Amino acid sequence: MLKKDDFKDLVIKSLQFLKKEGSIIIHSYVIMPNHIHLIWQIQDGFKRDVVQMRFLKFTSQQMKFRLADSANPMLNEFLVNSTDRKYQFWKRSSLSVDLWSDEVFMQNGVHSQ
Repeated sequence: MLKKDDFKDLVIKSLQFLKKEGSIIIHSYVIMPNHIHLIWQIQDGFKRDVVQMRFLKFTSQQMKFRLADSANPMLNEFLVNSTDRKYQFWKRSSLSVDLWSDEVFMQNGVHSQ
């Protein structure tokens, strides 16, 4: 899904919005063909779960709208049999690791310079 530049741009646009509103500091990110890796710092006064939910909801809604508007058959790949949604773009329980120390930071494959 994230192979297309317009979908990558949605991810970047959402991150820029959250940064501009002051809810996050972005340390690094990489957009892979089917997922992202993101190191961000949630700012005081904001809750990680809420910020993450807003990010995932905005990007998935925008992806759905773009696919639906262009009648792209790829939209059918995201159909799910769920009571709370018709389409699923992101994994329901995405991995989130708190990087609260240098040791944890390094264990997760991040190398500072």
